[in-house]
Amino acid sequence: MPVSCNDRNLITDWGGVLSWDEIVALHVTKVDGIDHTVTILEFDCLNGEFIEVNADTLGFDVLRCKLADYLPLPIDWYDQIEATQIGESLTLFDRRTRTS
Repeated sequence: MPVSCNDRNLITDWGGVLSWDEIVALHVTKVDGIDHTVTILEFDCLNGEFIEVNADTLGFDVLRCKLADYLPLPIDWYDQIEATQIGESLTLFDRRTRTS
């Protein structure tokens, strides 16, 4: 099941089309996939639901490279993902907790 994105949407076979504006938070988790580490991106949505995309999903690498184009991520977001250890979770941004 592939995932893709464009300047307006995150698109998955299992979660449908989600506007970038509908994403309120992005979390990263790394888990032990027995023979390799699996990175999971969890996109929290305005409606209270979430969509998970893992590193084994077709299109994951393209999505991961484009995230900062569409979401307000910290400057070092990529390094933060790389530094996350197996079993750890990281919140890269959360619009619900941001102050202006």
